[in-house]
Amino acid sequence: LITNLLFPLSYQYNGQKLTIDDKKIEKAFNLGIANFTEEYGDSFNEDELKILIFHNILGQEVLLNSTDGNKVTISGKEVEEQFAEIEGQFPDEDSFEEAIKAQGFTRESLKAELKEKIKLEKAKSLIESQAKVSEESIKR
Repeated sequence: LITNLLFPLSYQYNGQKLTIDDKKIEKAFNLGIANFTEEYGDSFNEDELKILIFHNILGQEVLLNSTDGNKVTISGKEVEEQFAEIEGQFPDEDSFEEAIKAQGFTRESLKAELKEKIKLEKAKSLIESQAKVSEESIKR
């Protein structure tokens, strides 16, 4: 499904090697295609969608990699709170388990995904808080 020529799994960025898990890419492709099919039927180009999804994953990996030195930390409590919020949207545990399984998750993999999502949100906030635009840049 995924070739290293079309979607390379290893990159150099700022002197550091970034490696993207091929299972993560495949899962994102499957989920993205399922979501687009549900929303738009078959009226989209699957190859173009895969390229967009891949570039999104690559951007996230760069962002995650850039935050490692910035001390972005995520507590287990934060993950558990978001997990409980999602779980609370379902009438019972069986329907919750069925829904996450349909999306390709287990309880633990969903928690791992939530941890990464929280880290991405914190990284974006950190970068935004440090971004400064000079008056000269604005004038240009």
